[in-house]
Amino acid sequence: SGRDQEAERRKSIEQVIAPFRNQISQISLSLFKGSALGVMFGEIQDDFHDIFLIGPLGSNTTEHIMPGRILPVVLQEMGIPVMVVPRVPQEFRSILICTGAGEPGKSDIRFGGRIAHRIGIPVDILHVQRQGTNGTEKKRVKKNLDKAKRMLQALQVETQTRVRTGEVFEEIVRETEEKSYDLIVIGAPFTKTGTPEFHPTSLIGRLLEKLKIPVIIVPMEE
Repeated sequence: SGRDQEAERRKSIEQVIAPFRNQISQISLSLFKGSALGVMFGEIQDDFHDIFLIGPLGSNTTEHIMPGRILPVVLQEMGIPVMVVPRVPQEFRSILICTGAGEPGKSDIRFGGRIAHRIGIPVDILHVQRQGTNGTEKKRVKKNLDKAKRMLQALQVETQTRVRTGEVFEEIVRETEEKSYDLIVIGAPFTKTGTPEFHPTSLIGRLLEKLKIPVIIVPMEE
């Protein structure tokens, strides 16, 4: 029956947000019917939200999200971070923030730091540099990473910085394989026309395809 289906959906969603309830008290759950994008626009326009969460959508997360344009629409039109949860962790114990150049004022670092401060868990800030990066660029990145570390430490967030060398996608995956993270935060790149750069072969598309842990995608400042 319709009532049984609604109860089953509510149960499934509660499983997704259970780790948040354990660590963040103020969470409410509402179920809506209708067009997904239409409901999302209406809900976000009617109220203020800090984050948009997409729960498990099947065996291939990228396949379900990309064609539906959910990620680009939420990030560009609604301007709030999106959290994709391919599987539900028991709890959040550590966060990896992936940053392009390590500037402490960037949205991804600020947002990841806020979450870590609220939940009370440590953060690693990762920057991946290309092979052959010159000394001047390495010094600039180190300076920015050190500033970001101090900023998060001022929020009483235990913070470490990490630099890897190689291809960005491969090094992020290796980092998650070598150290057990429960959450990844990464900034959303945009094209020159101002639209989100999302397709199955983009960096974020590949990460969503590969990683089996929650990923928060943060709209970046211009």
